[in-house]
Amino acid sequence: MAHLVTLIDKIAAYDDAGSWHGLMTENVGQPKTLEEAFERSGLDWPVNVTPYRLEKLTQTEDGSELIMGAQSKYSRAVTTYHGDVQIELGTVGLQYTPLQNAELFKAANPFVENGFGIYETAGSIRCRRNVWVSLFIGLDYIDDDDPIAKRILFTNSHDGTSGLKAGFCPKRTECGNTLHANLRDGRFLTVRHTGNVQENFEKVVECMDVVNKKWIATMDDYRKLTKIVVRNDAFEQYVTRCFVPKLIERVEEHEAQMLADSFTPEQVEAARLQFQRDLVPNIRKSAISARETAPGSHLKSAYGTAWGAYNAVTYLLSHIQGPNNEARAYGNLFGGEQSQVGQRALRYALQL
Repeated sequence: MAHLVTLIDKIAAYDDAGSWHGLMTENVGQPKTLEEAFERSGLDWPVNVTPYRLEKLTQTEDGSELIMGAQSKYSRAVTTYHGDVQIELGTVGLQYTPLQNAELFKAANPFVENGFGIYETAGSIRCRRNVWVSLFIGLDYIDDDDPIAKRILFTNSHDGTSGLKAGFCPKRTECGNTLHANLRDGRFLTVRHTGNVQENFEKVVECMDVVNKKWIATMDDYRKLTKIVVRNDAFEQYVTRCFVPKLIERVEEHEAQMLADSFTPEQVEAARLQFQRDLVPNIRKSAISARETAPGSHLKSAYGTAWGAYNAVTYLLSHIQGPNNEARAYGNLFGGEQSQVGQRALRYALQL
């Protein structure tokens, strides 16, 4: 399941550029209508909610066994594959209300009809649990030779792990990595899957101008970073400030669990020393390397500036690969909070 793309997922590239990984990707061309866009996406399948039944064996008077069912406090979100094969997407609460994939296209299409953007990609990952529709809008410039693409992204999860999101982002969405990076670096409004979720989602779409203003403010912050000179010692302090406090917090949680699991204090102390000796210096080393080698690091706007420092940190967050990679060790400790690190990295960079 590389990049979280499975054999039952599909990625549609409307601009014929494909995807960088090539997995389950089809170049489908630009659609002329909303219906064409939806049909070509491969997302034209329903999501339903069915109740969970708690089953248990009970002895009857004659000695036979009987399966008794009781209503659970949870439901199942399900879809179908090849017409009749049911796929369970996740366990959700009784108040969970699914939003069908077609609603994402209904939200995106007015921006296309008004000439504001064009369809770029749509698809699913994690066995259809996460879906998205992305539009390409144009380019914003941090400096004359440093463009950042501007896109609109509508994304949803069908397993209860996150709400509906609509907003602006910089990267082409074509896998789990790029979707996660966009949710980290973009500006979004979110709707929960409760109550009248469709009506609430429509209200969010009406508020896209608010999100656009947040995007414009972020671009202004990026331009400020290009004017801040950052020397090597300040960069190392910046990386430490971004990463290490939360890492230490995670290690302390791990130490508490080790003690609860009957590890000796000596073993716990040895684990802490190994962390201090290996992981923290390696993260700094990786960040220094990223500062020199990340895409765009050679540009005038990034070289030796706070913009380059910020890009080095976000590059590390986006390239957690390989079991022996220091960044992977960081990712394992930090779990799902990389978005908060990225936001903190921008705030700290503006303070350099």
